[in-house]
Amino acid sequence: MRRPFFHGIIADMSKKKSNKQKAVELLKKRFDLDEENKVFDIRLKLDNLDPLIDRSISSENAVYLSEGADDLILRHLKDIPHGYKGDVTLQIADYEGYSKDAVKGAFRETIELNRIRFKKENRRKDLLVILMTLAGLLFIILSKTVLSSIFDNYTLNAIVVETLDIIGWVFLWEAVTVLFLNPSEILKNGSLILFKMKSFNLE
Repeated sequence: MRRPFFHGIIADMSKKKSNKQKAVELLKKRFDLDEENKVFDIRLKLDNLDPLIDRSISSENAVYLSEGADDLILRHLKDIPHGYKGDVTLQIADYEGYSKDAVKGAFRETIELNRIRFKKENRRKDLLVILMTLAGLLFIILSKTVLSSIFDNYTLNAIVVETLDIIGWVFLWEAVTVLFLNPSEILKNGSLILFKMKSFNLE
């Protein structure tokens, strides 16, 4: 017997809720959770700075992170379900003579740059989607109106109309792809920091 439409939707929502709860329960085994505020206390222990800094250009008071150092934070934020956030603390046993404040500053700059990149990329994406949507609609409208009878020859008119129609739908499909199907790494990383990280600290 076929399930009623709304019954299927409710079942799917219940399954999603169950998966979210499972994720919360698994994370609670690794990190403390402030249930009231829905904030995980993410404490990551490191023996030294090897996974984090580029020693070739860093000095005691001017620290530069190695490429992908923020992945250490991002991969844990990625596991946090929607509606929850994380207080991230790196517990580093040995700073090896590097200034703790300089290391913290390097991370804060990287996090802020990710925020700026996210906002910039989001604006660029929105503008691109608007332009492609307008172009697509324009080509489709032109194919049905002004340019539908530009030539005396019926065959040529049919080719022009079909070509413009295809171009219009390609633009519209590309707009949908950019908006929903092709998120960039900048947007993914930036959204994790913006929406899932409540605070960052070093110890």
